Amino acid sequence: MLELNADSFLWDDEHGALREDELRAYGVSTALIARLRAWFDAAFPTAGAAADPETQVGRPWSLRLAAHLQQELPGYDVHLPSGRVSRPLHEWLP
Repeated sequence: MLELNADSFLWDDEHGALREDELRAYGVSTALIARLRAWFDAAFPTAGAAADPETQVGRPWSLRLAAHLQQELPGYDVHLPSGRVSRPLHEWLP
């Protein structure tokens, strides 16, 4: 069985791919996976293209997606990167 922990990420840095299979295995909805895919494609565009600044951590788009993911994975704490560490979603919200 797949296991998520503090070192689990939504994307695979080595292969540059969103981990859609793992998300599906944990029951994340197809709609949210599609929204995460759109964010991922904007944040990590093909070579030569600039990333959309709205994809930066802490911006509304990333916070809405993280909050939706947290709703779909209530048994886990969703974290967002903050420098060299990560912070739980609740620390990012007002």
